[in-house]
This record gives sequence, C-alpha cells and structure tokens, in this order.
Amino acid sequence: MTARFFADTNIAVYSLDEDSDKRQRCFEILRRRPVISVQVINEFLSVLLSKRRIDRPAANRLGQILFVADHRPQRPHCRSASRTPSRPKTD
Repeated sequence: MTARFFADTNIAVYSLDEDSDKRQRCFEILRRRPVISVQVINEFLSVLLSKRRIDRPAANRLGQILFVADHRPQRPHCRSASRTPSRPKTD
C-alpha cells in the first residue's frame, strides 16, 4: 500500500497563485492526492475571503473541490492487495 502524505494550507493557497511555476508545482502535489484536513480547508477559505477577497460562493466552491478531491475512493494499486488469502482445503 502506498502511504499518503499531508498537504499544508499553503499548497492549496499557492495553487491559485499568479506565478505559473508555483501554481504548477502545487497542482503536481495535489494530483498525487495528499491528505487534506478540515483545518486546512478552513484556513484556505479564510485566506480566500480575507486576503484574496474572493466572494463567498466562489470560495466555498473551491473549498468543496479540495474536500471532494481528498475524499474520492482509493483505487487499489495491486489486485492481490484487495483479495483475501485463500485457505487450504480440509477434508
């Protein structure tokens, strides 16, 4: 099983940055599906509303995108990992 890693609030905030290199690096991290806590989403919304001055409906939509991206079902990386081991037959 591949271990997931945690993404800080800055990854979410910088994904909207004007600097395209910084934005691209953040998208690469987010595509790897890190763990994103509720605290990160709340901090992200706070930055969008207070510092970036994004209207609440747009900020909420971006927060929902982060939440849904973190809670998509995981696909098994290996078929055998999802199978139960077979038991020897007993007569």
